[in-house]
Order: sequence, then C-alpha cells, then structure tokens
Amino acid sequence: MPRAIEFKHWVNNDLLPTLCETGEYSMVTDAPLAQAAQINAVHQVTSVNGEPSTWYQEKIKLMERVDAANERAIQAYEKMLQLKPKLAVWPERDLVRHILLVMKKPDVGEYSFVRCQRRGIARGRQQAVDKGFTEQLAEFKDIPNGVNVMNRLKELIPRSSYNPKFNTMICDNPQFIDLVHQIINEL
Repeated sequence: MPRAIEFKHWVNNDLLPTLCETGEYSMVTDAPLAQAAQINAVHQVTSVNGEPSTWYQEKIKLMERVDAANERAIQAYEKMLQLKPKLAVWPERDLVRHILLVMKKPDVGEYSFVRCQRRGIARGRQQAVDKGFTEQLAEFKDIPNGVNVMNRLKELIPRSSYNPKFNTMICDNPQFIDLVHQIINEL
C-alpha cells in the first residue's frame, strides 16, 4: 500500500497540476523515474507482446546521455584540477607583484609607505615626491600582496600615529622600516 499512496500523491501533486497548466504531461521529461517505471510496468502487463513503452525507452536513453555528459564533465573537472597548479603561476606574473617604497620628508620625521604595482612605480614615487617625501629610505620589490603588508602595518601602529590615504600611509614612527621588514619576512 505505500506504493499506492506514493502513486496517488504523484497524481494529485504533479500530474494533475501539470495537466491543468500546460494541457499535456510528458512521461519522458516530466515524470519522476519511479512513477515512470510504475506506468511502464502497467503498460508491459497490458500490452499484447509485453514490450516496454517507447516513451520509457526514450527516458532511459536520455538518462544515459545525461550520465555520459556528467562523466565527461567530471573528467574535465578532474583534469582541470590536475593542471591548475601548472597554470596558476602567480608569482611569475608582473601584474600582481607589488613594490613597496618607504619615503621620508627631510628634517620633519614623517615617513610615507607607498604601495604600488610594478607597472605604476614611477607614478607612485612621483606622488610621494609631490607630497614632500623626497628621500627614499627603502624599496621592497616583488611583494606578492602589498595590501596585506599595509593592513598589517595598520594593525601594529597606533591609529593616532599614522594617516592612511589610498595606497600611501604617512607615519611619524621611526621604527616604521623595521616593521615593514618584519611583515615582509612573515609573508
């Protein structure tokens, strides 16, 4: 009896509403596999030669095609995972590498930490010079993620002693360069 209750539930909740909405119900595309198998069993019993219905055979063929497509997709995904370490060689790319500059205003004791990508180093240096930071104390090349260094500096230095603006950080702490060295070594 549980199968009969399940079948009645399918008729009332799936078959009849679909028939009312669209006017047709395709056993190939709309029916769940369990109900399609039940209807096919009834068809085999009542047919003269006892063959399965054509729509059930179509449904089985479609399911086999979907399974084959899923297998190909899984194989492609696994191959992509195997190739991924070979393809993603981020440290070699120039676009993601950053250069960090530590500039100083002469006779004032203010330090500027400038983070820029390698391709924009001239512009970053010029902006620091325009703000009065003419003396370059240090230059750190090929940092994989300069944003992490800047965020780490913000955590270590008290908020009252620095002023962050865009890719620059102005600070009056003379141990600024030592902190940058420590953070870069941690990366």
